[in-house]
Amino acid sequence: MPTIIYTGDPKKCRQINLIECPVCGLAFEVTDGPYLHSNLLDSDVKVCPNHQILTLEDELKIQEALQRALAHPNGRVQKDGRLVKRCVTLEAANYQPKKDW
Repeated sequence: MPTIIYTGDPKKCRQINLIECPVCGLAFEVTDGPYLHSNLLDSDVKVCPNHQILTLEDELKIQEALQRALAHPNGRVQKDGRLVKRCVTLEAANYQPKKDW
């Protein structure tokens, strides 16, 4: 399952379907762009349509984006269909994801 990183930047992640590309910082619609495999995360990562492969420099930028998402109160990280880090809004609402059983 892929990893989606929301860095929490209010200018790039302000709409529910816009996310910031963890490689180049471009804001893009989450339904656009490919999932590319990150060796550092051992997971597929959603990136903007401008990327076809991930270089070592791209992998380092993904790590930086992940750290920003973990540190930002409005950042969140979803991996393998599960929220690894919830944003403050979801915490305040005591959001509990639905279980598939």
